[in-house]
Amino acid sequence: MIKKPVICFGELIIDFVAGEKGKSLAEVRLFRKNPGGAPANVAVGLHFHHIPVLLWSKVGKDSFGQFLKAQIKEIGLPVDGISEDPLHPTKLAFVGIREDGDRYFEFHNLNSAEQYIKPADLDMKQLENASVFHFGGVALLGEVTARTTFQLLPIARKSGCLVSFDPNIRLDLCKNSRQVLARIQQVIRFVDILKMSREEYEMVFSGTAPLEILSQGVSLLVITEGAQGCRLVTRKFDVRVASQPVEAIDTTGAGDAFTAAMLAFLLKNPRWCLSSLSERRLREIAEFANRWAGKIVQHQGAISAYLK
Repeated sequence: MIKKPVICFGELIIDFVAGEKGKSLAEVRLFRKNPGGAPANVAVGLHFHHIPVLLWSKVGKDSFGQFLKAQIKEIGLPVDGISEDPLHPTKLAFVGIREDGDRYFEFHNLNSAEQYIKPADLDMKQLENASVFHFGGVALLGEVTARTTFQLLPIARKSGCLVSFDPNIRLDLCKNSRQVLARIQQVIRFVDILKMSREEYEMVFSGTAPLEILSQGVSLLVITEGAQGCRLVTRKFDVRVASQPVEAIDTTGAGDAFTAAMLAFLLKNPRWCLSSLSERRLREIAEFANRWAGKIVQHQGAISAYLK
């Protein structure tokens, strides 16, 4: 039985998902309101894999924030790590669905609550007793939350928990994209598990070999390639695993479902050391995570898909 929780740190937002595929957001008339945000998606995924998890985030003191906290509580996760900001609103994302199930976003309330998470909002004792600290790149966009992130990372490493990072790059939300890309490169030295899409890898590490990234302290580099599958790289092995073809309805949260499944697989087998994972184990991890990503894209909504 796993006792130490995973802490997922970062944004909890509302996804208004288009009710019609293949239409522009200007044309869509009906949207479904869903909880979203990459770390929140991972937290819910871990919960459904029976992993104890805490979500650290911040929402506005508004009706949208109330909706999100109620949804997270109804799912079965604690909400004491979700603080409310009376000055900044909850972020909203409007999600369009293309004919092939791929999605695109339009964000509103950009100066939003999750960019103002402070250490005082968090119970630091929980971090000292965590098994994994997982965070995403959106935590590096706002100055306040970025500073908090850089304060949390050394504490997480000192506490002995694994640090998992998904850059989840949203340059359309950046006021200074160069600064954000630089921050992503700066946090790598604290990271044990680095998961990113192939496009993100090329954006951040163009021309850099995976082994060079691993030399900076990363133990497991995971590069997802959408419908093509994924690539898992350690200092000993470089494994590519194809995914099984599925009919995608909505790809929102597929990468987060992959991350949650991967972390759950590792936590249920704690005797394995990341740096010494065999090629067979890497394939098992990839196949398990690919399957879960494939399940999620067959339903609408990153979190609501788990409730089907």
